Amino acid sequence: MSFLFDKVDEFNVKLQSIVQKVNDNDIRHNAYENKMSFIEREINILKGKINISEQVKLANNLHISGAPKTKNENLKLVVFTLAKIVNVEVKEENLNKIYRIRNKDENNSRIIIELNDNEVKNTLLCAIKSRFKTKTPILVKKMHKSFPENHIYVNEQLSVVNRKMFWLAKQISKKYNIDYVWENGSGVFLEKI
Repeated sequence: MSFLFDKVDEFNVKLQSIVQKVNDNDIRHNAYENKMSFIEREINILKGKINISEQVKLANNLHISGAPKTKNENLKLVVFTLAKIVNVEVKEENLNKIYRIRNKDENNSRIIIELNDNEVKNTLLCAIKSRFKTKTPILVKKMHKSFPENHIYVNEQLSVVNRKMFWLAKQISKKYNIDYVWENGSGVFLEKI
């Protein structure tokens, strides 16, 4: 009989040891989960800071969409013609770089304008946006007779994250019949009238 009691006591000691190890593992597991949560928050903060930094680098940039690509095109001439249409003076020294971003549809790729001066960028952008507000948007045909009568859209260039947010905002606006979606360097906005 004492043999059985000894075995039961031995079993209880082993069981208590296993329970203690499980509890210790739970404590370690919870500590690792807390560390992972902290690291995930830190990563999200860093991603946000990187996005802000990328957007600041793009502060003087505009992108034009809707202007078809032509053979031997002169992108400076496209910018100067666009500026002339809205009565804004853009000089050669205001331009840093102008290039097209490659796209699946080469004929409809975006034009990126890197300006040296934020004031010139804002003046040009405001003049173009005011045409939309007065219901007289710029048509591609005004830039060249052979172009179709499509609208030209000019916006601030957005970072990858902000461009995705803008796209999502446009999807939401379609789903919930929101009248206006716009973006600028400080965010993406929706307005229902």
